[in-house]
Amino acid sequence: ICWPAEQGDADMWGHWKDRLLVTDDSDGVVTLREVADRHGGEVWFQYDGAARHAYFRLLLPRASDQESPRTAASVPAPALESRPEYYDFDLFHQPGQSPALDDRSLRDLTYTVFDTETTGLTPGIDEIVSIGALRMVNGRLLRQEVFEQLVDPQRAIPVTASAIHGITDEMVRGQPPASVVLPHFFEFTAGTVLLGHNLAFDMRMFQEK
Repeated sequence: ICWPAEQGDADMWGHWKDRLLVTDDSDGVVTLREVADRHGGEVWFQYDGAARHAYFRLLLPRASDQESPRTAASVPAPALESRPEYYDFDLFHQPGQSPALDDRSLRDLTYTVFDTETTGLTPGIDEIVSIGALRMVNGRLLRQEVFEQLVDPQRAIPVTASAIHGITDEMVRGQPPASVVLPHFFEFTAGTVLLGHNLAFDMRMFQEK
C-alpha cells in the first residue's frame, strides 16, 4: 500500500502494528504484527523522502509448488501413524474443581495452550522430547509468556519420530530430563486452564512421569 506523506511517522507505524483488531467472529483480538507472525510473514513500513510517499508492505512466504494431480496421484503418500485417542467421560468430576470456577465465563479464564513431542505414541513406554506452551488471556496470546524446552528422553529417538517433529538425538543431548522439566512446566501452568490438540494423550504422558 502506498500513499502521499510529507514525512515518515515511525510512532504512527508502531501504533498500527500493535493496534488490536477484532476477528471475524468477534470473540478475540489480534494485532497486525501477530497476524503476520502467524503466517510466517513480516510487516514493513518504508518512507521515500524524495517521492514523499509512505509504503506499507505485508510479506508472506511463497507457497511451495504443488505437483500436478497426475504426478501426485501416481506417488502413494506415506502412511503416518497418528496419536491414539483417549476419552474421559467424567469431565465434570475432576480433582480441583469448584463451583466458583465452574460459574466463571470462559472469556474470563486464563489459558495455557501447550503441546508435547515424544519418542512414540505409547504412554508408559515412550518419552517426552519437547514441551511448548503459551499463555492466553481475554482471547489474546501473550507473546512474552511462553514455555519452550527440549527434554532429554535418556534414550534414542526413533528416526520415524524425528521425521515427524524434527527433533534429533543431537538436539536433546545435554538438555534436562523430564523429572527436571515437568515441575517447571507445572509451575508455569499454575492457575490456568490447559488447552491442547490431543490433551488426553499429553496428560497420560505426564501421568506416566
